[in-house]
This record gives sequence, C-alpha cells and structure tokens, in this order.
Amino acid sequence: MKDEMMMWGVTLGKRYTNKEKSTFLQEAEKKLADENIDYSVYEKKSSIMDVRHLIVHCPEKAKVIIAVPYDTPENTLYSKYQWYPFSKSKKIKMDKICLLINTMIALLLWFASAALLLNMMHMNAVIRIIFAILSIMLVIEGFRFLKGRPNHINFSMNSAAVAVTMRLVSEFKNCIDVCFVFMDQSITSLEGSKILKGKVAANTPILYLGNLADGEEHFLVSGPKSDRIELDPTNELNLNHKKLSVAQMEQCFVGQYPRSLMLLYGDRDDTDFVIKNAKHRNDTSVDMELLERSEQVLRKFIERKISE
Repeated sequence: MKDEMMMWGVTLGKRYTNKEKSTFLQEAEKKLADENIDYSVYEKKSSIMDVRHLIVHCPEKAKVIIAVPYDTPENTLYSKYQWYPFSKSKKIKMDKICLLINTMIALLLWFASAALLLNMMHMNAVIRIIFAILSIMLVIEGFRFLKGRPNHINFSMNSAAVAVTMRLVSEFKNCIDVCFVFMDQSITSLEGSKILKGKVAANTPILYLGNLADGEEHFLVSGPKSDRIELDPTNELNLNHKKLSVAQMEQCFVGQYPRSLMLLYGDRDDTDFVIKNAKHRNDTSVDMELLERSEQVLRKFIERKISE
C-alpha cells in the first residue's frame, strides 16, 4: 500500500485544477492499459465546469459498484478548519471564515499593487518596468486567492481512498462483476454524483469511499433507503452504523443515490462527525495499518458479493 500512497497521494496528490486532473487521468489510464483492464471516461462539459468520471468495467453488468472521489479540495490558510460532511451550518461557517481570510489577503495584495503603480512614476525606466511586473504579479496572486488554490497533500480528501481503490482495481482486473468509479467534482461538491446519474441510475446501490486515512471513529453511513449489507462481518474495522436524517442525506452522496452506503473515518465534535485537517497543508496523516485493514475488508466484501 505504501507504493500506492506514494503514487496517488504524493506524486499525484494535487487534483484540483483541470490540468492536475488530466495528469491523474493520464497516469490512471496508462496503468489500466498496461494491465489490460477495460475502462471508459464519462465526460460532461458545461459552461462552468468539465466533469470527467473514470469508470472501470461496466456498471450495468456489475454485482457491486465502488465509487471514490478523485478530485482534491482547494487550500485554506485557516489552521482550525474542519470538514463536517453532515452539518450544513458548520460547513457554511467554516467556508465563510476561509472566504474572509482569502478576501483580506487579496485586498492587501491589490493595495500593494496600487502602491507600486502610484510610486513608479517617480522612478527611472528600469525601476518602472520592475514595479509594473511586480504589480501585475500581485494582482494575479490576489485573484488566485479569491478563486482558490490547490491544496498540496490530501490524504483524507481523498488520496488514501484512491490508493485503496487502485489496489483493488488491480486485484479484480479480470472480474467484470465489480465496477470501480473514480468521481470528479465529488470531494466537496455533489455535482459529480448528479452528473454520474447520466451513466449509473439513481436507484443503483453503490459503496462510496470517503476518508480512509485515519480517524478515531469509523462509520458506515446509510440513508432511509440504503440496502443492508454485511461490509465487515468480523468487525475488523470496528464500524459504527449511522443512519442519516433526510436533511443530512441531502448534503452527501446518499442523497443522490439513496440505496447506497458511505464508508468514512473521522472524529467526534460533540454530536457531529468531523474530518480534521481537511483542505489544509496538515492533511498528511495516514494510518497505514488501518488502510491495509480497510483494503482487506473491502476485498473480502467484493469477493462475497460476486459469489452470490
């Protein structure tokens, strides 16, 4: 698993911009082609985004479907940022703080740019050119803060789960009874799952993999219509089964695929479930023993499902 984490968590750990996602897809497709694994890219473009899902094997023929977001989030400078998958109000509060910080930094950069432009008139030609270049650079950097910058390391969102899924792809490369979906625009957005319904029907049961890097709490999350499955009958992962309310369900993958389940790890914040260090440069913690155990549990689950 260390090789997979190095490849998908470090070398290709940034998958935020279209260019970074394209690099990931090129490497993933090369791996699949080298191993003679059947795959397709389901792509949909709009005026505001380009969504590309990588689908291994055929979902219509599969007995079990595993979905994992491969995109990564933007960076936040707010060191106390935490991701609340099922609390809309706390997510909004955290995002407002991040927006405020980015706006203040952008304004400071633009003020500095304006100061350079105002003072360059009193300088000689060479200094004017230097000031002009610096001013343009400050303006561009300000817009980068407002638009969002890639976070560099994203083990919890969602490289650890991608690494596990890539290992499983290799293990089940000749088995058309299992389908793997690497989802774009899905780590902090529902757009990817909405668009996926053009390829995979909304009533399809799917096992969605969220944060598998670390966390004290291990949850198997379901909605009111989720199918009952024995993911971990020997309790190797010490799973807590959490049933979502309608309001919570609407904020996550299960809201789009109501018969599905979500496997993810995190921590408690009073009564809420939280993923710490998300969207921050400190998202570098991974429990390799837990990750290996997770891969083994998922492999056994797939083997049981395809033998039914």
